[in-house]
Amino acid sequence: MKAPEDSWAVKLFHRTTRTVVPTEMGKKLYPMAVDLLSLAQTVKTQTQSGEHI
Repeated sequence: MKAPEDSWAVKLFHRTTRTVVPTEMGKKLYPMAVDLLSLAQTVKTQTQSGEHI
């Protein structure tokens, strides 16, 4: 998750040597990330099976 933070110039997590906790922006991003990963899985499945989206 460091790459999006660097690319978007936003901090998504507070990191220490013992914990990783989402920032407010990280909390806002989470539902969108879940939706995006679900869509990516659907595209992969349908592409591999020959179905049309």
